[in-house]
Amino acid sequence: MKPGLPMLLLPALLASLHPAQQDLPVLEARSRTIDVQDGARLFRGLWTADPTVELDTYHARRSGSARTVTFTSDVDSLSFAVEPGRTYDFVVHLADGGDCRTRLSTVHRPGRRPSGARAPDVIPFRMRDGWMIVEARVNGSQPLALMFDSGADNLVLYPSAVDRGAALAFDGSILNAGMGGTATRRTSSDNRLEVGHLVWEHELVLYVEGASRACDGILGYVAFEDRVLEIDHDAGVLRVHDAAPAEVEGWTRFPLLYQGTLLAMDVGFDAGATRGHGRFLLDTGSAAALHVNREFAAAHDLAALATIGSSQSRGVGPGVLRNRIVLLPALELGPHRLLDIPTHVELAGQPAGVSSGNLLGMEVLERFQTVLDFPDDEVWLRPSARFAEPFEVRTGPPRAVLLGAGALALAALVLALALRWRGRGRRRPAA
Repeated sequence: MKPGLPMLLLPALLASLHPAQQDLPVLEARSRTIDVQDGARLFRGLWTADPTVELDTYHARRSGSARTVTFTSDVDSLSFAVEPGRTYDFVVHLADGGDCRTRLSTVHRPGRRPSGARAPDVIPFRMRDGWMIVEARVNGSQPLALMFDSGADNLVLYPSAVDRGAALAFDGSILNAGMGGTATRRTSSDNRLEVGHLVWEHELVLYVEGASRACDGILGYVAFEDRVLEIDHDAGVLRVHDAAPAEVEGWTRFPLLYQGTLLAMDVGFDAGATRGHGRFLLDTGSAAALHVNREFAAAHDLAALATIGSSQSRGVGPGVLRNRIVLLPALELGPHRLLDIPTHVELAGQPAGVSSGNLLGMEVLERFQTVLDFPDDEVWLRPSARFAEPFEVRTGPPRAVLLGAGALALAALVLALALRWRGRGRRRPAA
């Protein structure tokens, strides 16, 4: 929160009351970009006020306890003392006269386990096309193959999931804005998700009409955002802990950072002539090793590295992101040093909206056992059995590079980065 700004601590507003029957709280703003302090976590520039949306919903981080959520504009601040399972309405009043009807929702609840069961919960996964696939059910469906994506903040389903019995009652929409354009996706707000023995009620589903041969949808990290998630590539399981594991030997701990709502960490690199570091998204939905945007490449002179190939990726619109592939001499995650990493570098001279950010993909991440400690905002890493394996270096004609939230095969890459920008109502401005 900005110093000196007024703070209003408000009681719950009953969701059943019609707005005309009450005076809604107002947040004054000149800029449409708004910071959100969600409990102890500050998301800078996360929310974009949009007067064209009839009712824009911010879904708060899931939690089983009361807390304060604060929206801070460039001139004002508005806070709500929230409880689980409630909604709170307010208006963002823009200086140009636009009014943005907004809802703060705490409907998303922690997953529950069967009576008597204890943590950790163990969820097997299998690898398919470089993705981590878990078995799930939605609304009592047949088993669904969902790709676990640490780079997605939604539960996403494709038509194949509906064909397998995941009946969805569509009652809203989300504007996904990302690389190459925008697309409106239908949403279903009240669904039952089962993964392993864990059950989540009242889950929001983002429906994407494109099909994927590899999976029926995407399980975003947010299902576990109130707990500690361990990714064990050697055993092929996810372990869901209530608290950080007691075992600390062999682990290196890093701050868990955020870009918007997406998970990131600080990573070092050695490009030969230059050394440096930067913030990279942790993206299990990308089957590539490393991707850097053009600003980062220019700032660190990565253009000097020899080209070994090229790649392309597509987003929600007609834009195509063109990259060249270089061989980065070394990547450094604390004391852990990886050598000769194929790195997709965005080419200069492309439209400003065609970009994907800096990503650590599965070819890097599967070389580590990982703990995502959401309550303490930490990432733990230690080498997996694959750590010392050399990266596969391929040369040749342009190929599809798997990037983005859900990093889908090119036929389904239509949602790519869209989920990042305006997923689940928690949004950062489109690039």
